[in-house]
Amino acid sequence: MSSISQHQLGHALPRNVKPIEYRLSMNISIPKFAYHGKVDIQLQIIEDTTSITLNAAGNLTVNKSLIRLQAEDSDKIYELSTTHDAEAETLTVTLDETLSAGKRATLTLEFENKINDDPKGLHRSPFTNSQGQTKYIVTTQFEPTYARRAFPCFDEPALKAKFKVNLKTNNNLTCLSNTDGRQLNDKSFEFDQTPPMSTYLLAFVIGGLECHTNTSFRVPVRIWLTPDQNLAHASFAGQIVAQSLEYYEEELSCKYPLPKLDVVAVSNFEHGATESWGLIIAKNEYVLWDKEVHTPFMQATIISVLDHETLHQWLGNLATWASWNDWWLKEGLVTLFTNQHCAQLFQELNLSENFSAFRVAPDLRYGLPDWTHPVKVPVTSPHEFYQTITFDSYQRSQYILSVVQAHATRQKFRQGIRNIIGKYGSSTVCAHHLWEALEQLGCAKVEDVANFWAETGGYCVIEVTEDDTKGNIRVKQMPFHRNTDIRESRVIGPLFMTIETKNGVQSHLIQGVDNHEYQVDLLFYKLNVNNVAPYYTLYTEERLLELARQFGNGLIDTNGMLGLLAETTVLTTAGYQSSKTLLSLIKSLPRTDDSVMEMGNSCLQDLQKAWMFEPLDERNRLKSFEQDLKSTKIEQTTEAEDTLMLKRLKDGDHEAFGDRNRFEVFRNLLIDGEDAHYAIVLEECKGLQDKDDRHAAHRSLGYATEPEHIRRTLAYVLEELANGRTDYIRDVLEGQSLHSGGIRARWEWLQENCDFLLERLSHDKGLFGAIIRLSLECLTQSSDILCAEELARSKAYDGFGEYFREGLVEAKCKHHWVERDRVVVKEWLQDQGYI
Repeated sequence: MSSISQHQLGHALPRNVKPIEYRLSMNISIPKFAYHGKVDIQLQIIEDTTSITLNAAGNLTVNKSLIRLQAEDSDKIYELSTTHDAEAETLTVTLDETLSAGKRATLTLEFENKINDDPKGLHRSPFTNSQGQTKYIVTTQFEPTYARRAFPCFDEPALKAKFKVNLKTNNNLTCLSNTDGRQLNDKSFEFDQTPPMSTYLLAFVIGGLECHTNTSFRVPVRIWLTPDQNLAHASFAGQIVAQSLEYYEEELSCKYPLPKLDVVAVSNFEHGATESWGLIIAKNEYVLWDKEVHTPFMQATIISVLDHETLHQWLGNLATWASWNDWWLKEGLVTLFTNQHCAQLFQELNLSENFSAFRVAPDLRYGLPDWTHPVKVPVTSPHEFYQTITFDSYQRSQYILSVVQAHATRQKFRQGIRNIIGKYGSSTVCAHHLWEALEQLGCAKVEDVANFWAETGGYCVIEVTEDDTKGNIRVKQMPFHRNTDIRESRVIGPLFMTIETKNGVQSHLIQGVDNHEYQVDLLFYKLNVNNVAPYYTLYTEERLLELARQFGNGLIDTNGMLGLLAETTVLTTAGYQSSKTLLSLIKSLPRTDDSVMEMGNSCLQDLQKAWMFEPLDERNRLKSFEQDLKSTKIEQTTEAEDTLMLKRLKDGDHEAFGDRNRFEVFRNLLIDGEDAHYAIVLEECKGLQDKDDRHAAHRSLGYATEPEHIRRTLAYVLEELANGRTDYIRDVLEGQSLHSGGIRARWEWLQENCDFLLERLSHDKGLFGAIIRLSLECLTQSSDILCAEELARSKAYDGFGEYFREGLVEAKCKHHWVERDRVVVKEWLQDQGYI
């Protein structure tokens, strides 16, 4: 069945009328940071009605005395009254007589508003000119429901209409919108009418901008940036967007429908980037590429983000999902296709696939609390919708669709997407249309499987046992629980299970808790190809060690081994697997792949975090094991060499690190606890200009273990928050999870500063929630957990209870893990000679 339609939602608009065309005129003053405008909305009357309800947020001032309604082919001006519902963000216009169905009418409204730094609706974005002065451009962020903050409109994705935009502003500024425009005079721009589109896709940018144009595609790709940026750094983005346009025209068998595609780089943008039709807007770091400074990781991030927003020009903009309830499909499909294309681009540029901003192969240890939530949820208000948008939901959505694609085959899946674009392009599409298109191609049961895992959230466990005499495996599905206090969950449903053997890949539909037997060659088999399905595979210890050996022999690729390490860690944390098995798997890893060895070390760190308050000799034994895991490919350097690298960096030598990991250099300088070294790294956190260097320095800062250094680190975090700088806060606090002093100090710091943090981060719930989770999740002692539960009760902030709950779940999981496997870990360390 299709998901619940938008007009059934509590805050949705009535369907008695629908917009056909907007004629929007706005006069925008950048010096005054204010604007006023007028919109004429041509309406089709669907039902006899005496009222029209549209969206207008509370920040927008609508001149109610100037509202006009005129019926088509009539001179009559209706007598009107208005009602504003602040909570629902609606404006209702009531008429003195009935409008008849089948007619058309034009509703005219005039409005005004301020332009501020709030990145919702129409807002300003700063840059620094050559004289060192702060200047601004004006830009828009209308997705998902912020158009109503800029002008009165029917602000729902299903209500597509054409737009004709006219902008007036200060002299000699560039004005951009979705379509090509003409400058009528020094202050006025008129833009061509758009195709039918949703309000969230409307966009405009005004300011003093410079342009790089790429003409390698059949329509121009223009990269716009503020004067403080280097125009040469826009060339790479133009190349990538042009390549992506060409690729997706062929992949989707559909021509890009607009005569141009602009990309504007801005200094601040709430969601990083947005796919407005014909006018992509993104933060500078996702557009501008300096090959002399930026790392391969940053290059890959730019490719991923721009390719993602370019694909949305078809999937989302041309064929638009009718309801925000299907947001998971909107983003999941684009993320899936983007990953497949980026894998090709990365190979051409010799970049690692793991650099993708939207990786296909998940690291299953991260974001698990969020992954217990469904991605398909009934949305009854914009506020509820905002809370569903997380990076984890992007990832989970694409993993569910990856399972469907693997079952359907990539060719049939692509053809299904082509079919819905061909059938529903220029209109709206719902989830059922996609499943119907795939089932028409012979892909049975995809709707049942996809809907179950999208609506349910969470994971299940597939337990595998072997029968040597029959030469087969027996699999059994059971619920997965992370919280050992709660075992009532029943996350068991239809599932496409893949089995990789030397002869290829099998795909099977399994349902229920019964045992299922499959004939396979027991010399080599592996479940969950590409690690994308929503289940963890519970192998025996013997099979896991054999798979590690087969990784060394080339039967399993790097991503396959990363997935095995990740899911084994998850299963061990939750008590399905013994810590002995996890430790033995990590120890058996071939020392030939740095990324796998780094992952093994990271999995061991998960165990070390849980054991952080165990006796010192036990922690030292784990530390000795960690030291033995160092990859032979990771070059060891001396403290003097690290210090020299840092000095070269301060002198402006961007090649100072060479092939060395920046983070390792900074972290190594903090290990010995020297005040001078701590001061150097802290100073670099404040002074480094390159984003990657700053990230590495901040990440390392949390590793400082001296009490005074920990105190100064937490004071620095408060200073950054007080000054509105939040980019690297999480990086700093995460490092403190790896030493007991940092965990204890961070927990006390949260208790003392909780109200201040809420005040400073009221606009960034994600970061505040992350701080709560980080501060709670490593409290493995019973007394600390009780104290944390009391804090959660006393600080019952609206919308943050979930973060307290998730942090407490993590803490309890670690507590139970230690209680369950304390003796097992001690005995394993002794058996391996770590005395």
